[in-house]
Amino acid sequence: VMELPFVGYGDSEKLINSLTSIQEMNVNTIIQGHGGLCEKSKLSEDIKYLETTRKIVKEYTDSGKSIDEILKLPMEFFLPPHRVKRLHDSYKTVVHKRNLSKIYEEITGLEKFQ
Repeated sequence: VMELPFVGYGDSEKLINSLTSIQEMNVNTIIQGHGGLCEKSKLSEDIKYLETTRKIVKEYTDSGKSIDEILKLPMEFFLPPHRVKRLHDSYKTVVHKRNLSKIYEEITGLEKFQ
């Protein structure tokens, strides 16, 4: 659980399932492998981000939009503005865009970087 979930080398549905499993545990604070301590409540935000991202990427690809068009969508499409403001620029410019590309690959079966 980082500032923004990263699915670049994994699978977004499996990550949602893992976060949901952790959410069901009887814990209040999580010690992350990457990042500081976080409260269990952050898991709901991360799950919502991933589900929203999957939904938007699917809607856009179903309507014929390219990955390049999807990558240009503002972060506020995926996260509430107050959370976007708190993110370090690297999450906005690298992690989020890699998430979009990876989820696009999952949904379409096409790789952006061929």
